[in-house]
Amino acid sequence: MHLRWIGVVLLGTLWVSAAAASATPPLVSFVAERQAYRATVTQLLLQRQFETLETQARELRAQRPRFSAGLQRLYDFYEALTPPAEASPQTVEQRLQLLQQWRAQWPKSGAPMGGLARVHLVLAWQARGGGWASSVTPEGWQGFREHSRQAVEWLEDAPLHTAGDAALYNLLFWARRDAGRPRADVEEAFRLGTAVDPTYDQLYNSMAAYLLPRWHGRPGELEAFAARAADQTKAWIGDGMYLRVAINALLVDREASLRLYTFSWPRLKRGLRDLDRAFPNSSRTVNYMGYLACLYQDAPLAAEALGRLGDSWDGDAQEAWGTPATKAACRH
Repeated sequence: MHLRWIGVVLLGTLWVSAAAASATPPLVSFVAERQAYRATVTQLLLQRQFETLETQARELRAQRPRFSAGLQRLYDFYEALTPPAEASPQTVEQRLQLLQQWRAQWPKSGAPMGGLARVHLVLAWQARGGGWASSVTPEGWQGFREHSRQAVEWLEDAPLHTAGDAALYNLLFWARRDAGRPRADVEEAFRLGTAVDPTYDQLYNSMAAYLLPRWHGRPGELEAFAARAADQTKAWIGDGMYLRVAINALLVDREASLRLYTFSWPRLKRGLRDLDRAFPNSSRTVNYMGYLACLYQDAPLAAEALGRLGDSWDGDAQEAWGTPATKAACRH
């Protein structure tokens, strides 16, 4: 683990004065916000409040509201239309029927079509299973490809060019990937989506995951993409997108991250600062700041982040640190 540098750093620096603490906005858990928001959208669907859902979808596209961490709510709108991966067949069927009813009432809307596509992507992975490719049965592959193909059909029939909905392109990105479409088709979904909304973070996260070396990326390709993504969004969040792209790799390959990737720590640090200025009460950003400062052995930044976090532990901390022991190792 890269957090073995112990005993050098934090003595005398982890205190935060009462004045500074009172001037610092309280941190808000992105994970908790996200869960609460999804629950409200799910309830609207279960109650067949289709007109309200349509209104929300239009507002999400036009106004692009964000959570405390700066991520758009539009992504979670579609996630909330989808049953959990472990849902029973009856629950999945109920959700499909509700989305079909919504589509019947709003036949020109892309939102229910996106919801239907998202359900088929869940069904595809249920059929495949979560193991390595070598462990998937022929029947599993058949189900995976069939549901992925249905998802692509829903999304390519949706009014993508008129809806102004970057989330639909993000769904198309994954549907094309899962359906085995050529890389050019997958990348086309990214380009079209970022043309609709260059600030839609999830598309950059999706491309980052796609470019992991374990999947489709070549050595150095993800780092180059992080730099391009940051350059393209610099007017909005400075180097924040560099951090958002890189974190996809640094949290997936924790034990080998510094060996596998050559991300620039100065640019990651600038990205953390830029995000923190833009969204100053984000627990997610400050947890990332602490974890990465420890990973890259930046003692002053680690002390600052840990001082702001204190003993708190929430869903954002779980995502960033993995375990409380990792955070404790950085502190001591």
